[in-house]
Amino acid sequence: MSLEIITGNLGDACKQALVGTISHADELMKLRRKLFNEGQKDSEVCSKGFYVAGTNIFFVDSKTKTPYWAITRREHSLVLQNIDPAMEQLGQASDPNYRPNSAEARRAILAQSTSVTDLTKIHFQNYKIWSCFEIGTTSAKYNQLNTEERRLAERIFGEGDEFYLNMDMLERAGINATKILLPHLDYIQKQVAKGPFARPSWLWLDSLYILSYFSAARSGHDCECIHAERTELTRNVSVHTYDHPNHPLRTQTPKIKESYPPAAERTSGVYCFENVVKDQPKNSN
Repeated sequence: MSLEIITGNLGDACKQALVGTISHADELMKLRRKLFNEGQKDSEVCSKGFYVAGTNIFFVDSKTKTPYWAITRREHSLVLQNIDPAMEQLGQASDPNYRPNSAEARRAILAQSTSVTDLTKIHFQNYKIWSCFEIGTTSAKYNQLNTEERRLAERIFGEGDEFYLNMDMLERAGINATKILLPHLDYIQKQVAKGPFARPSWLWLDSLYILSYFSAARSGHDCECIHAERTELTRNVSVHTYDHPNHPLRTQTPKIKESYPPAAERTSGVYCFENVVKDQPKNSN
């Protein structure tokens, strides 16, 4: 499998790619660490922003009013699987969000590979239009994360030993903290009252400006990149390729530990899904 940097907004780039091969954030972090350790810290993979495979789904328990954030793996990535309607909805000025139907949202959120985070348990800093969660790259900093924060951090930046190794890579690159950006929490609360909404995922590591971000707040309409295998029709386009024998997508995606809360508990105890995704009432006029 030859994975390439494909440039464009998310919709245009996806039409040139085999969508099932688009890299996740943790997979790109592993590749970046490999390149960094080989002295290639200035390579394009280490200095560009990439749309990545997981879809971010925001929703609320209608009884407790608790807001949740689900991050899917590629097999349940609703934005990528419905790229044309998703890009159309994400481009609307009045409501720049993809609104999956209730059945799609239910399947994606309940999937065992989907990570679900209680947003009330994350220590965000709130700015004008963003909410930001910062993760220090030293063990003294990231070991202070609570259970929910650590689970979220590992979903994005790698699980277990991969998390330690990737944080070490960022620290050695001179990056003291990496940041996770969301739409402002007040905005999320307002929008989930209308039903679940989804945004694409974006990862940026810039070795020149010493910055690292993961964003669940972008629309996908900015010209950035994806890292994926091209479709046969677009393989003659001149691009930079990264076909390393140890690239994480050369083998089957590793099994992800069942995310919290366990799927068996997602209809009772932690939150009741029946309170989360309901079809919106139709207008009576």
